[in-house]
Amino acid sequence: MRLQKRAITAVLASTAIIASVAWTQIRGAVPQDVASAQQTTTALANMVVAAVMNITENTKPETVVANSEAVTLILAHCQDHYGLLAGTKPPLNPKNVPHDAFETKALQLALTGQTTQVVQGNRLRTVVPLNFVQKCALCHTNFAGLPLNAIVGAAEFNVPIP
Repeated sequence: MRLQKRAITAVLASTAIIASVAWTQIRGAVPQDVASAQQTTTALANMVVAAVMNITENTKPETVVANSEAVTLILAHCQDHYGLLAGTKPPLNPKNVPHDAFETKALQLALTGQTTQVVQGNRLRTVVPLNFVQKCALCHTNFAGLPLNAIVGAAEFNVPIP
């Protein structure tokens, strides 16, 4: 149980977006509006991680299919503001690859443990590393054998700037 709590803490720590931003580019945005978008991003990241970790912690071999579908539904609901980028293994979903130069660079940085942010137009885009926890391998069989807390990819949060 202690190891699970440490793994959850590690995953939540990877979403501490403001703490370790590797590259931030802000042009033409009002700083307080960017700060508000950063707070929204942190709240969204915490919500997504908490939901996925709750499902993950309650997954057993006999509930993999149902729980995997629940995670898919949660992430689909957030699709305008959240995306995944596969890193160390080929993606299970072909959409989970970088789509532009920002995502490509941000994924490279995420694989080294760094968070990246950029303001583009009226959006704050933030990419954070995703850490592996053992129960992930119940659904993500391609992760079997990875060490605990290995970075397996990144999550991107795309939030409007007020």
